Amino acid sequence: MKFASTGVSAAAPGRRRVPAWLSYSILTVFLWGAWGIQSKVAVERVSPWTNQVLFPLGLVPAVLPVLASRDLRSGRNPRRGAAYGFATGILGGAGNVAFFLSLDRGGIASVVVPLTCMAPLVTVLLATVFLGEALTRAQAAGIAVALAAIVLLSV
Repeated sequence: MKFASTGVSAAAPGRRRVPAWLSYSILTVFLWGAWGIQSKVAVERVSPWTNQVLFPLGLVPAVLPVLASRDLRSGRNPRRGAAYGFATGILGGAGNVAFFLSLDRGGIASVVVPLTCMAPLVTVLLATVFLGEALTRAQAAGIAVALAAIVLLSV
């Protein structure tokens, strides 16, 4: 496992202190947190399979501005990117079905949602192996704490 420096530098006067990526990441946490509780409510009223069919329809409002974007076809290799995007959809859809099934088969949202949110651990491990990304010691400690959280959540 490689370790990287933190890459943190002091903000210059007049510059934004919170990086845009961090703002979007925090927004994601809140939106996905609301998504998790909404998912439990949905599977109590319709089957996980119906929920998975309806889930993409909720994406339509987010897709419309993307379709209007000038950057829609940008990139170094749009065909390969589209293939990876399609594979991402397959993996995400299969993960959604498994998530909805876990809620439907007796899982409680307060355990299932945080447990399934440990998926980034897989991403971190794959990124270090396949993308050559490095971890800081603090990030490695965070992984250890997240693994402990999995144990504590499942008790």
